[in-house]
Amino acid sequence: MNKADCDIIKDLLPLYEDNICSEKSKDLIEEHLIECEDCREYLDSLHEELPPIEPSSEDAVIDETRFIKRIQRKIARQKLLACGILLLTVLAFCTIRDNTLIGEGIQKLPLFDKRIAVDYIEPTQLYRLKDGRIFCTLKSEKPFSISSYWIDVSPKYYDQPCDDGKTILSLERSRWEEFWSSSASFTEMSYVLPLKEEVDSAASIDEENQTVIHYSTSIYYEGKRGERKLIWKEGQKIKDAPLSVEKRVAAEESGKPNEDYGPEENVLIFDFRE
Repeated sequence: MNKADCDIIKDLLPLYEDNICSEKSKDLIEEHLIECEDCREYLDSLHEELPPIEPSSEDAVIDETRFIKRIQRKIARQKLLACGILLLTVLAFCTIRDNTLIGEGIQKLPLFDKRIAVDYIEPTQLYRLKDGRIFCTLKSEKPFSISSYWIDVSPKYYDQPCDDGKTILSLERSRWEEFWSSSASFTEMSYVLPLKEEVDSAASIDEENQTVIHYSTSIYYEGKRGERKLIWKEGQKIKDAPLSVEKRVAAEESGKPNEDYGPEENVLIFDFRE
């Protein structure tokens, strides 16, 4: 078989394979293939699949970089969404906790109870003032920023005179909003307690207002989980307040605190006397 003829036929075989050559060329090719084994093998090779084109290493690096950036953007969006949801949850929780009865219940849960435990509280001063009020100082091993006082009586007797209530003191750690402020924390607080409170007995606006008095016969500190520590009870002998304490209380009540006392020595005065 003439090599020149084979070269011409091989040039025409791709056209023959795609069925785009003329009828005359087609007849010529088929006649040649009958006699030429080499050209038949070449035609068979055209039927085989071409090997896949491997991407260059540079293209692979570009694709990998794009993929990583796409994943990073997705993660960033998810983090932003999670932070937004967390912020809204915290704000909603603070609103519920501080302004509803549900919130009051939440604050008593161990996880959210910010009161200082009784084990960290120690009464350091306990005196009776000349006017009969009680002066006491509580020292805490842990810092606090909120101090509470109330006279505890049974709810069913709240609108009636009471002579056996309990004066309750409590110290709490900072609330959520105080983490974003520069409010000071304290480790000591002094109180002037009248052992009585005046309350409005009217159950509704249609009833006539009458003032009733609740008297307290004991003083307790209430800490975490509602645990209480007795500080004073009726009949317990306590010393009369020294002159320095009387002056300190008088200065606080006059609005001109004694300069001998630093700002950390706070005195809270509760007085319902007319």
